[in-house]
This record gives sequence, C-alpha cells and structure tokens, in this order.
Amino acid sequence: MIILPLNDEEEKTKGVLPEDILVEIATFDKGPKVLNFEELKVETDNFSARSKIRGFVHRGVFRWEILVIMRMGIDVSKEVNILTKINHFNLIKLNEHHRHFYLAYEYMENDSLREWLHNKSSRETESWTCRIQIALDVANGINYLHNFTKPAYVHKDIKSSNVLLDSNLRAKIGNFSLSDNKNCGH
Repeated sequence: MIILPLNDEEEKTKGVLPEDILVEIATFDKGPKVLNFEELKVETDNFSARSKIRGFVHRGVFRWEILVIMRMGIDVSKEVNILTKINHFNLIKLNEHHRHFYLAYEYMENDSLREWLHNKSSRETESWTCRIQIALDVANGINYLHNFTKPAYVHKDIKSSNVLLDSNLRAKIGNFSLSDNKNCGH
C-alpha cells in the first residue's frame, strides 16, 4: 500500500461539505407544508376527473413529487399534530395540509394491503416472502409508535385498508385519525 501526502488544497477541503449540499441542509424543512386552496387546485388540476383516484381522493404533483390529496369531512388537526411529530419509514408521510380539511400524503403506487390481497391478477400476492416483509413492516411501524415516540402513540385502527404499499411493496401505516397518546388511558 502506498500512502501519498495530501496537498494544501486537499487538506483545506478535507471533511468539508460542498456548498450546494450545505445550502440543501440549511433549507431542509422536515414538517409538512401548509397550502392555500389555490395551490391545492393547481396540484390536482382543479380537482378534475383526470386527477381523481376515488371518492374525495385525488392525485397531484407538487414540486416534482406525486402526492395523494384527500378531502376530509372532519377536522383532522389531531392527525396532523401526530404526523408532524413522527418520522419512520413504515409510517405514511404527511407532506402538506390545508386548514386541516385537506391532507396531502406521499403517493403509494400499490394502494392498500386490502386491495393488493384481493387483486387476483397480481402474482406477488402469492409470495410468502412478500407477505412476511409486509407483516414485518407493519410490526416495525407499530413498534416505533409504541416504543420510540414521546409520548408513545397507539394507532387504534390497524387493518388491511390502513396499510399502504409503495412501488416496492413495502408497507406503511396510514390513517391516524383514531390514534391517541398512550398516556391518555383510553
């Protein structure tokens, strides 16, 4: 092995991040963004039939990211409050919200576990390896909620329609509307 000494320029930049990366880190905002209604209309092409997935659920694009925008019939400030405090790969990410009646989540290409299990045309539904990975993903998400958040949270509504699958069939828990602080004694 040959070890060469660093020249002066290499020594100065050793361990220093490039400026563009530092700018990205400095402007990183981990919480969901608050949108005005006009932005939601733009994201969903004015809530057109083309953007509609089903019911009050629309697909939208914001800052080059595909999102699912849901119109909620109730105040979901409790759900927004919880989702802004948690961050785990196996929990759905809330990207944006509007006055607590519209929520914008990351887009999950394979819909819910319920839909996926009932889709007889998918060969992957027969794979036990895939099913076990989904179960482990759900268990990891629940474990995070119960043991690694302060305060700890209980989901209270784990079911196949609230488990969402991404393009790689990795599971994320969604719908935190019934969730509660573990210390509330409910």
